[in-house]
Amino acid sequence: MPSIANATTVVDSTSAGLTDTGLGFVAKAGYLYHFRGTMVLQAAATTTGPAVAIDTPATPTVFVAKASAPLTTTVGTDNEELDATNTDQDQMTFSTSLSTTGTLVEVEGYVTPSVAGEVKMQFNTEVNGSAVTYKGGRLDWREIGLAS
Repeated sequence: MPSIANATTVVDSTSAGLTDTGLGFVAKAGYLYHFRGTMVLQAAATTTGPAVAIDTPATPTVFVAKASAPLTTTVGTDNEELDATNTDQDQMTFSTSLSTTGTLVEVEGYVTPSVAGEVKMQFNTEVNGSAVTYKGGRLDWREIGLAS
């Protein structure tokens, strides 16, 4: 399974747009891909949650994804995106962060792009002006095959 890792620190303090993590892969048109990514996000405050997104080539024929992150030390939560007509970045938002020392966020899904292009993981803060910092992560993917 191909993968890419990146430990470059990236800060986002605006909820207006999404920020690249440096984790992505080039997908061929018409092929089904499975992807699974993890990233460590650190919030400026425990009341600041991250938003994570998968940016795909325009209008994939298949796109489903789920993001998971802990809300407390014992309770987790999932956020799902089920959208076959995704036109770009599908965002999954968490309302609180586990701690200001780091939160593990996992994203997993499938995509079949209608045009070739990059599939990449992105993030931002859900509280404008309160930063979320990407501290590192990894993205694994597998080409399943030509979709019929």
